[in-house]
Amino acid sequence: MSAGSTNRSVPPVLLIVFNRIDTVKRTLGVIAQAAPRRIFVAADGPRPHVSGEAEKCREVRDYILSHVNWDCEIRTRFLDRNAGCRRAVSGAVGWFFSEVEEGIVLEDDCLPGADFFRYAAAALSFYRDDPRIMHINGSAFARPEIRPFCAYFYRYAHVWGWASWRRAWEHYDVDLKNFDPHRIFDVFPDDPKQAARWNEICENVLADKPGFDTWDFQWTYTVMDCGGWCLSPVRNLITNIGTQQSTHDMDIVSDAMGQTAYSLPEKLVFPGERHPAAEKIEEDVFRRFYAVPPLSKRLVNRGSKLFRR
Repeated sequence: MSAGSTNRSVPPVLLIVFNRIDTVKRTLGVIAQAAPRRIFVAADGPRPHVSGEAEKCREVRDYILSHVNWDCEIRTRFLDRNAGCRRAVSGAVGWFFSEVEEGIVLEDDCLPGADFFRYAAAALSFYRDDPRIMHINGSAFARPEIRPFCAYFYRYAHVWGWASWRRAWEHYDVDLKNFDPHRIFDVFPDDPKQAARWNEICENVLADKPGFDTWDFQWTYTVMDCGGWCLSPVRNLITNIGTQQSTHDMDIVSDAMGQTAYSLPEKLVFPGERHPAAEKIEEDVFRRFYAVPPLSKRLVNRGSKLFRR
């Protein structure tokens, strides 16, 4: 592809940024290589009590406006005041899907691998009219051998690089107004531990407990509540290049950051039904990321945080 040209096969892209110029430079550089013909950029406003953050936010915005230099349409949603993770990100995604029927969502620390855009574009097209599929994962935390398929149906919506449709996002409610604890037990009829933990997570979000000013648990609940599936690639396609912070209450997430992005087969074969291996993969991912870790693990994590300060 020649410099400055657009790639009409790449769906619209939403890039969500804040105050990190280093990650923005890397992620925008990869997006520029893909050269989507429509790019949307959303930025939360600076926190008034954080010294120097207004300048950092301005630097990020100025860099993006000067480096989206291929032939494309660019739209921006730059907030003047800080809305926080929950409102800023969910509002940005809602804005994006009010403008497009389908597209890719990337936060600035989610670096796409070489095959992510090809995979996302093909999956969006293949499942466009299939209401069972509501979310397309770019990141994957298992490497199953599910031949000849390049992906499988899965319950968990991972948001380190993803794609979806307006038809799916229209069910989303950031405030979980229709949360029903009994619904999750229908999702996991044979695994009450997973159901109970997800109810606990949603109740923590509703109570706005520390570490739960977020938007993504609500999206995973939405998919589950609608009886939908996420499509997960058999190989990870996203590298998280951010700095580990207090990510909800799951310190173990740090283990997955920085993992390699791989390639998929040249021919992408998508499944029509759920593979039996998917349930075991979900159980493993649940234990790794979502289950409450043993007390000994929590104490080690807490001690590690103290030494990192």
